[in-house]
Amino acid sequence: MKQDVSTVIALLIGMSLQGCIIYYLNNLKTIGCECAMNDKRTFIFGYSIFSLLIGVPQLFTKSVTNYLAKYQVAGLGLLVLAISNIVITLLYIEDIKKENCKCSESVFRDMMYYLAIINACIFGLMILVGIYGLYMLNKFMRSLKK
Repeated sequence: MKQDVSTVIALLIGMSLQGCIIYYLNNLKTIGCECAMNDKRTFIFGYSIFSLLIGVPQLFTKSVTNYLAKYQVAGLGLLVLAISNIVITLLYIEDIKKENCKCSESVFRDMMYYLAIINACIFGLMILVGIYGLYMLNKFMRSLKK
């Protein structure tokens, strides 16, 4: 099965951003930036690796998408992980900024922060569109009963 060009481009951008996050978080460990080492960093690092591992097969096949369509609980689990990653990323960056962690200052840290904000906004919009869709469906169903 051939992927759409827009899907491939979105996957490549997402995988590139996850690669940058992995590079940044690994570099913090390499330079010995102790003020940035905590459980939140570990979670974000693991999530980024997991995202890359899911993204690679999606570039070549629709197997992951088909699997998530078939097993919706797995998709819900990924959604929970994605939302958790957004929250934990925002908390992590807030923590290292509060601690005035100079060795963590980087364009990658700013990128992580803004990416988390953008993702939070996208999830918020998705929720609003879903609520609006349910409202319109309810309104439509009531009009059929009349």
